[in-house]
Amino acid sequence: MSTRWGFVCVSHDPELGDHDMVGGSGDYGKNILMDLWSVRATYAALNDDIFQDAANGSTYTSAVYFLRQHPRCVLVIESEYGDRYDPVSGLYTQSERRT
Repeated sequence: MSTRWGFVCVSHDPELGDHDMVGGSGDYGKNILMDLWSVRATYAALNDDIFQDAANGSTYTSAVYFLRQHPRCVLVIESEYGDRYDPVSGLYTQSERRT
């Protein structure tokens, strides 16, 4: 089953989401976002010209832009079904929409 995942910034009220989600079989999309999240400080540190060159070739440009716009915010990874994964604590929360 294919599931789409995206970043959600929970530091804002209301929460802000990256609407261009990453899809894939099982946890593939979530794992891609985890990899991007783990190096988000690198994206924030790049100057604009270098970042443009790096991001333009990426399949996940939207997710990288979202990380760059929220360098110090608390982010979670959310599925299209509302399930959430916290990359800091490793906790997974199932959406009430599924229960």
